Amino acid sequence: MAAALSTDPTDLREETQLSAQQSAVARMSRAARLLLNAEHLPPHARTLLNRMCLPVTALWCRVLRFDPSAPDWPDRDRFVVPSTTMLPLLRAMLRLTGPATEAALPLEYGRHPAVEVAPGLAGQGVAAAVGMAFAEQTLARRFGRSLVNHRTWVLAQDTDLATGVAMEAAQLAGRFGLDRLAVLVTPPAGPDNGDFADSLTRFSASGWTVRKVDAGNAAAISSALAATLRARKPTLIACLPSTPGHALAEPHLPPEEELTGPWSPTARRGATTRRSWLRRFARHRLRTAFEREIQGQRPALFEEDWHRACHWQMQSAEGHATQDAGLAGLRALSELLPELVCLTAASAYRLDLAAPVALPATQQARARLLPAEQSCGIQDHGMAGMLNGIALHGGLLPCCAASMMTVDRMRSALRMAALMRRKVLYLLTGDGLALGDGGGGWQPVEQLASLRAMPHLAVFRPCDVRETTACWEAALTWQGGPAMLLLCPYENQHGPLPAPAFGTPSRGGMW
Repeated sequence: MAAALSTDPTDLREETQLSAQQSAVARMSRAARLLLNAEHLPPHARTLLNRMCLPVTALWCRVLRFDPSAPDWPDRDRFVVPSTTMLPLLRAMLRLTGPATEAALPLEYGRHPAVEVAPGLAGQGVAAAVGMAFAEQTLARRFGRSLVNHRTWVLAQDTDLATGVAMEAAQLAGRFGLDRLAVLVTPPAGPDNGDFADSLTRFSASGWTVRKVDAGNAAAISSALAATLRARKPTLIACLPSTPGHALAEPHLPPEEELTGPWSPTARRGATTRRSWLRRFARHRLRTAFEREIQGQRPALFEEDWHRACHWQMQSAEGHATQDAGLAGLRALSELLPELVCLTAASAYRLDLAAPVALPATQQARARLLPAEQSCGIQDHGMAGMLNGIALHGGLLPCCAASMMTVDRMRSALRMAALMRRKVLYLLTGDGLALGDGGGGWQPVEQLASLRAMPHLAVFRPCDVRETTACWEAALTWQGGPAMLLLCPYENQHGPLPAPAFGTPSRGGMW
């Protein structure tokens, strides 16, 4: 984007009034606006994008850890754009900071490495970003900050914050202390901002730090970004419409060649950071384990160890229901895969039988699935959105346990995982098709058929312990998307089933 320099004394005088960093941000912001104005955009989208241009440019020029020459390196900052409305601003940033070969790629999930998540329903991107921050926190505890030291940034819309899934995910982010998560958002273009103010209040009550800045005030934006790097809580930066007289005076000089492409501040800082990380990675004592988990590979001798651990856990299980067998298999899997992460909902365990009785200590202990599990309470939808972010981040195998009836609340996030073909394990428990003590509202009548109709979703419904083990193996082998095991807390009343007549239970039914 080379251009001839202007020799107008007025332009030169304006340029000398800015510091070097302010000049780079201002030039990049003006170049991004020129790219946005060249696109055919709806009026409201153009207003929002131009308002967010300076904050996003300041983030990319001064803070973001991103190497455009290697946009998928493991310790990069995640820049999540969950809506198609904001994608033109990401396209402008990539054109200004990356090589021409990357700029020519379609800006779609799975085709461009800089697109972290596929655009979907409002709020799903925010929940996925919470999952990415959770994955970063989990990996940092295992491998240390020398290998895992990045942040998650979200360019959201006001409609994202008002959704239930975003609020549930925000509460979980505050509960887990995800201080390396930041959301940039601006109010709608219309005059009615009541819902936006309510969203800010709810995020603040969920344990977030909410900062309001002038979208045209470069000093306030820089101060907010610097405070975000020091924050001990997740941060929400509300970029309000610019106040006249406080906006950064943009230089009339066109952007110079040394400020764009591989010579941009983002590219130079990102390349230096990545080279330093590669040197630390080369001599790290956990390099082999980190590389295996990032690539999604299984440990050596996994099949033999899995059968041995699963057989031992099945023998130690108290009951013979598929729920007992499924949870025993998950405990065996946690012993072999340190990258396994399990989120549980309050509805996951139906240990109460038809008649209310006092549970023994062994059954009360089963109410906790794994030693390192994270309870998400009744935030099932936010939990499902977090699972997508954990899977998109890489390095971890996400799993959840919930009631089969709550899958209706998780369906949007489950559908996103299936369409993106991300590996997520779901353990759903319920009363089968019998009417349990919870009433007809907890009777899963149509859920099973609707789940089997979802593309790229592997659904398994074992009938006994032997089939549960085979379904676990099939779920671990499935790589085309999420896998789901439907488990029942009641034992089979018909006694042991005969041996399969054809093949093994992994081939389907036993008869």
